[in-house]
Amino acid sequence: MHELVQLLHHAYVYDFKRMLLLIGDNKANIIRGIWVHISTTIRTSYGHLLQFMFDMALKWAYDGSLPAETNLHQELALIKGLDFQCFLTHFSLWHQVTTKVPAPLPTLERIIPRVFSVWNAIKGGSDTTTKLLWQVKQGHLIPSDSSQVSFLCLS
Repeated sequence: MHELVQLLHHAYVYDFKRMLLLIGDNKANIIRGIWVHISTTIRTSYGHLLQFMFDMALKWAYDGSLPAETNLHQELALIKGLDFQCFLTHFSLWHQVTTKVPAPLPTLERIIPRVFSVWNAIKGGSDTTTKLLWQVKQGHLIPSDSSQVSFLCLS
């Protein structure tokens, strides 16, 4: 079923009336191909559905403002290791990259926080420090998420 939804999505995005659905085996051999006609009505309805979902769930993220009526603190508490401040940090980074950097976006793996960059520069080739840090037990003495992330990345 998900192949058909993907087919519909591609037809909508590229405004194609006909799509070719190829069925293959686990060795990348094509078993069968089927031309699928997707009417303008179905593509338009799918577009309305996407717009509705965007308005209901995602618009606030692209506007850059958190919704006023939100239980975000409570919902984030259900996610282990993520609190409101950590979410805001990641959200702000994502929002800046998606609104200020022209498409196509670069891979975010190359964005390294300064504290990690400095550590990588001064650490050198020896892993002695890393081995020592592995022996340190993380406790409640580390006050913020950024210091916890720094601790985990340094070790």
